[in-house]
Amino acid sequence: SEIRCSGPTITVNGKVFGAPFTVKAIGDPKTLNSALTMRGGVVDSLKHWGIKVTIKEENELAIPAFTGTFREEHIKPNETGGKE
Repeated sequence: SEIRCSGPTITVNGKVFGAPFTVKAIGDPKTLNSALTMRGGVVDSLKHWGIKVTIKEENELAIPAFTGTFREEHIKPNETGGKE
């Protein structure tokens, strides 16, 4: 999903949300945690602006499928025809 910071709100797939936010991600919990908490990374940047961040690792997580539409402004056909 596309997530953009818009001042005191975030925009996710074109829909605006106010704080507090819950962001869920699928992947290896340890890898995701390391990527977020690395020095100078996402968590450091958010904390610099006074934003409280809590990371909760889960062994199982269900995220509903995206049912919206995608903007095609940055999509272009694969020029190799999928024969890479």
